[in-house]
Amino acid sequence: MIGMRRASISIERQEWDREPDDAGLELAATLGYSEAEGAFQSLIAKGSVLAMVNLANVYEFRPEENGGPDFVLAEYWYRKSIDAGSAVSTLPAGYFYLRRKKYKEAQQVFAVGVERGYAPSVLRLAHLYANGLGVEKNDARADELLTQASKLGNLLAKMWLAERYMSTKGDYLKIAKGLCLICVAAAQYHYERRYRPWSEKLKK
Repeated sequence: MIGMRRASISIERQEWDREPDDAGLELAATLGYSEAEGAFQSLIAKGSVLAMVNLANVYEFRPEENGGPDFVLAEYWYRKSIDAGSAVSTLPAGYFYLRRKKYKEAQQVFAVGVERGYAPSVLRLAHLYANGLGVEKNDARADELLTQASKLGNLLAKMWLAERYMSTKGDYLKIAKGLCLICVAAAQYHYERRYRPWSEKLKK
């Protein structure tokens, strides 16, 4: 199940605060697949958007003994959650397409996450540009997205951006900037991993 913690930063907290029954959502995420399906459908009927992405996850990973995966329904509910305005859902929805090797669709979904200011999706889109998946390889665009994700607080983006700075040949100012950035980011990363392992800052 997709876990969303109240204590996470900005975007996830905002989406949690819009949920009509957050306690019910947390409970549904602890249920087995057969019970979870009905629980998430009930929450959706109440207006829950995060239940949509969780239901999509149920259909994508449903065990064979429960009927097996249903990728059509999974895609339907991932799309419904995005259409309902969720930024958080762009990350699991994008991964859904990555697992299917549908890179163009993944790029489009992550781009929605960028528009909505969700740092993990910004980071994922940077990865697509850095590797030319679903888009033409574009290092400048990748760096721009990594900078954006870093400013939004994503620590993995900060460390990756620092590594890219340090790999720049001959630009000693950029290399020094990368060294400073990775030291700060690494310290912040270890703090978050220890005290806030659910934090949005650690997601990728």
